Amino acid sequence: MVRQWRADAASLNAARGQSNFVSQGEPVPTNLRTLYRIEGKDSAAITRLIASLGASPTFISSRRPYITANLTIAEVMVLAEDEAVTRVREVIGPKAKGNAAVAHDINGLPQDASATDGPLTGEGVVIGLISLPFSSDLLTALEGAGAVPTEASGKLVVLNGAKVVCNSAADPDPCEGVTPDALNMLQVVHGIAPNATIVVGSPGSLSTPGQMASVIDSMVAGSTAQAADIVFDDLYYPTQNPFELDEVSEAITGARNAGVLYLTAAGDGGHDAESGSTSSVYVSDVEGVSADGTPAQTLDDFWGAADTIHNFGGATLVTTSESLADICMFSDQNPGASGTGLTAFVYDDSDALVGSIDDYGCLSEDSVGVTALPLPAQSSVIVLVNSATGSSRFMLTTERHAPPADLVYTSPTLSLTTAGNILGHAYAPDAIAVAAADLCIDGNDAVQNYSDETACPTVSVAPFSADGEGDQVARFFWEMSDQSSWEAIESGLAVSTPFVTAVGGELVQIWNGTELVAGTYRGTSASVAVASGIAALYWEYRVITQSDTGVLSAELVAALRDSTRDAGLTGSDVLFGYGVVDAALAFEASNNLFDQPLAAQNLTLTSMVGGVELSFDKALDDVADPQVFEYNATCGTSAGDGSFLPSATLYPSDAAGGIPNDTKVPKFIAAAGDVFCTVTPRKDSTSQTYAPSALSVNETAGAIPSVSATMVPKAGGASFSFAPSSLEATQDVTYSASCTANNATYTGPDWASNPNDVDSATPYALQGTAGTVFLCSVTASVESGGTTYTSEPATASATATAIGAATATFRADAGGIAVSWIADPNLASIDMASGTVVCMNSATGLQVVSQALTGPSAFIEAEVGITLDCYVSTVISINGVPQAATSTTSVSVTPEEEVSSGLPIWLLYQATQGSQAAP
Repeated sequence: MVRQWRADAASLNAARGQSNFVSQGEPVPTNLRTLYRIEGKDSAAITRLIASLGASPTFISSRRPYITANLTIAEVMVLAEDEAVTRVREVIGPKAKGNAAVAHDINGLPQDASATDGPLTGEGVVIGLISLPFSSDLLTALEGAGAVPTEASGKLVVLNGAKVVCNSAADPDPCEGVTPDALNMLQVVHGIAPNATIVVGSPGSLSTPGQMASVIDSMVAGSTAQAADIVFDDLYYPTQNPFELDEVSEAITGARNAGVLYLTAAGDGGHDAESGSTSSVYVSDVEGVSADGTPAQTLDDFWGAADTIHNFGGATLVTTSESLADICMFSDQNPGASGTGLTAFVYDDSDALVGSIDDYGCLSEDSVGVTALPLPAQSSVIVLVNSATGSSRFMLTTERHAPPADLVYTSPTLSLTTAGNILGHAYAPDAIAVAAADLCIDGNDAVQNYSDETACPTVSVAPFSADGEGDQVARFFWEMSDQSSWEAIESGLAVSTPFVTAVGGELVQIWNGTELVAGTYRGTSASVAVASGIAALYWEYRVITQSDTGVLSAELVAALRDSTRDAGLTGSDVLFGYGVVDAALAFEASNNLFDQPLAAQNLTLTSMVGGVELSFDKALDDVADPQVFEYNATCGTSAGDGSFLPSATLYPSDAAGGIPNDTKVPKFIAAAGDVFCTVTPRKDSTSQTYAPSALSVNETAGAIPSVSATMVPKAGGASFSFAPSSLEATQDVTYSASCTANNATYTGPDWASNPNDVDSATPYALQGTAGTVFLCSVTASVESGGTTYTSEPATASATATAIGAATATFRADAGGIAVSWIADPNLASIDMASGTVVCMNSATGLQVVSQALTGPSAFIEAEVGITLDCYVSTVISINGVPQAATSTTSVSVTPEEEVSSGLPIWLLYQATQGSQAAP
């Protein structure tokens, strides 16, 4: 904003004019106020600041440090100067993911499975529906037509703000911008589960994720209506950073923890079936490239070598194929980090700069979006990597200005696109994201059931349905800590993929402006309503025998996953997820999903030396007393392979003399490489083992980490040592080492064998003449599973230096001479040096002393008053071979009178000098 105002004097002057309203205390006209989101470090501090401007918050987030308020530009300028505020952004409200004949076979459901032994109708189940606000007049018309439950019947509860009363005389009309999506979805779910109670809520057309989270919390808690068993929505917020776990994701996790099933539309982004690319998303790892075109070259020249332009597949910019209502950028950089990692510069089709986006957000809120949008076709985007510590991955998303009425997106909006069109909370860990399948229509234009493989031999994903990313493409996620600071989530990486797919078109009553007419409601909004209606029937069936809602909702997740017909690639894929839901599959006599155990939880393989350690927690429904489920495990080099552990019954059931699962200990599997384990529970030792409830995970067996070796040059050799292995804390580690001297095996003193068992706490002296090159290697070994595993060798080398001359000092003392002798202090080993004191009578020249030294200090008894000429002869032995002797300079010294103490002088000397270590 500051950059915009500085560059645009007219806007600045207008802002100054509006500031007069504040300074004069006059009311500011409504049309001069805009809803902003004000972020900071503390919501209370921001609230006090807003109050000082005479404004009141419209929303205060309980999960994030921000508020929203209607402000003038002048007030925003004041906020921007305050240290309590870190960012001010215009609020962009939520959008429906779907813009939208029943093709699922609910007729195949049991007809006597309900509490009244009649067909399943959703009786007793409460469904929460969250979407954009809708017209009260249209709801009244649908109630009269019998298309939806009525509020008077108690089967429909509308929360405050979900429906608005139209008033064409008002400016603006409250119904401007409202959509029929909520009422269309209401019709879909009511058609499948007509006796369910449906609670409809909306965060509002101009709301933040925090307000959406509040609606979810309210439905789960039942604070304003009956508590929901199932909640679904079709919304997303364009400004949600897909690399963050936001407030909506946290509310969904809270719902799941409370035993509520949560479903959401995967999104109507569209994909190109031929190329596999999405129509509106570009996801990329940052890769710099030298700019060589306009306007990228201008930016590159301006910023210089300190910054780079992103490489869009070898190009310096990406262009739009059609006009856009908005464009947004998000990066995986920590939202709370200081500095900027990326900036997206947006140019129109005439190469004129229309705005920029810093790090994350949308052009409409971060720049001059009001005048720059819609962007014309052939506009371009350049991403400047303007921080060495900035993002490594980012995403561009777009919003079509004029989407096709039938939502059949046939071409991308960006010249380069990648898979990954699921946005917002649809990839939240606890949300069931539902993609949309095309209607299956026969030659007579009749809609067919997906369960009829004759009439519907192939199933295709709807062209408006969002797709996900492959397993090899990871996103990075941040979350807000209790201290209101951003931190990386524990797992760190995740991918976005639909969980399941449902039909993306349903026959509903649509208001054509004058009357209700039958029409097809299309979109992932329709598909999530279908899946939610089916889930309500499952809930009604299962709640008769399963009262624990935590277990029940987990069973429903498994049932939705496993009651699917595979489509697209075999198994789960980025378009269909696990497949297209076929409701009746859950009740097949030979494969009733509700008779199966849930999967084991928290299955992990921990890399160990020589293998992996398998651990897991019991299935969520393993709660009956005294029953204990049985758990089988198979481990090998791939899924289904049992070469390491062939279908072992790790923990038998009670019927087979088993023990409670919570007393188990992890299982070690010996292996040398990749290990893939599958754990499959069953309810007792006589039951069928169900593959759908298996969990699988793979891990690479751990290797012995190399140690760190060190070699220090020494006089006449070298000193070799190494650090202990990190495994010593938990494992018995042995070490072996070998050394060479000038490429020949070294077998010097204390190094008698090769390889030699060595100790990490001991330095080892190697001896050699000056210039000898020593090379040592050391390995660590651990015994595990009956096999010895050895690390890669760690090596170090050093070259022996020359041996320096020894020094000696002599001092006259009572009854003799005190001698101090120092060989080269850098000797590889003190044991290499030996010294002899030699003294000559100065007068006669006769040798009167020849005494070996045993340490750095000695006392030589000699006749008092007779002057002696003394020196020390030093011999260095290298690997036991004596070298030529060297002598210190001769020094004259005369012993003094003895002290009358009654003690021998040599004993007195030792008592006063103490013992000395050898040099």
